Amino acid sequence: MSRKRGNDPQMRLEARRIVNPARVWFVLQVVTASEERCEETLRAEQVDVWVPRFSAVTVRRGRKVEGRHPFFPGYLFAGLDREVHARRWTATLHDTPQVIDILGVEGPLEMPSDWLQALADRVTGNTRTEKLSAAALFRIEEMRPVIHGPFVGFMATVREILATGRIKADVAIFGRETPVEFDPAWLGAA
Repeated sequence: MSRKRGNDPQMRLEARRIVNPARVWFVLQVVTASEERCEETLRAEQVDVWVPRFSAVTVRRGRKVEGRHPFFPGYLFAGLDREVHARRWTATLHDTPQVIDILGVEGPLEMPSDWLQALADRVTGNTRTEKLSAAALFRIEEMRPVIHGPFVGFMATVREILATGRIKADVAIFGRETPVEFDPAWLGAA
């Protein structure tokens, strides 16, 4: 019989990160295990930096050890301000000692801020709570217009609010009520 050893970490996610859409975001490849030093150096240059991390407690040699680990070891996200960094643009990132390269094929690839915000929401695990609080504003038997997705323009009758934060609603398609699950953001105001 074998006992389970310290390979089962209990993960805790970071607090929610709001990505500044006014910045131009890049993915930097950095020397592994130097993410913190690189973050400090770039912040001194007025660069917005985000290293997604999680905390985990592992058992090593009979003791519990807590540590913060990056989700993407060797990578971080850097946001530049067009006004502040206009003269040197990405040279600020290339001049940082721990930076190996900026990801991109034919030069630095600008990452859309809405994609980065979606990643931040997934990594921090806060989308479910937001969906639940948004779904709590709906009432059963209430009619709402569909404003996103394939059923735009249809009216939906709310039938159930699911534990996942999604809304189960009936949509009249070809004269027949069809049950469809929606994100709360896909349904407009009553």
